[in-house]
Amino acid sequence: MYAGTSVLLSVASGRISFLYGLIGPCMGLDTACCSTLVTTHLAKSALEQSECTQAISTGVGLLKRDGFLAFSAAGMLSPLGRCHTFDM
Repeated sequence: MYAGTSVLLSVASGRISFLYGLIGPCMGLDTACCSTLVTTHLAKSALEQSECTQAISTGVGLLKRDGFLAFSAAGMLSPLGRCHTFDM
C-alpha cells in the first residue's frame, strides 16, 4: 500500500502536509515551468477571497530521466544549464 502511493506525485502534497501537521486542503499542481507562479497566484487569490486565513505556496522542479531525455532531444533545455523562464 505505501509503496504504491509513495511514488505518485499527486499524493506528495498530502503526505508533506500530514508530516508537518498542516490542516486544510492541499493540492499538487503540474504546469511544467510555471508551477510556483501558479501556486502563488492560487494562494493569493484564496487569501483575498477569504477562503482561508493562511496559505503556503511552494514549488519543486523535478524532471525525471525520460522527460529529460525527451526535452534534450527536442532542444527544449538551456545549453547553459540554467533556467530562463520568461526569457525572449
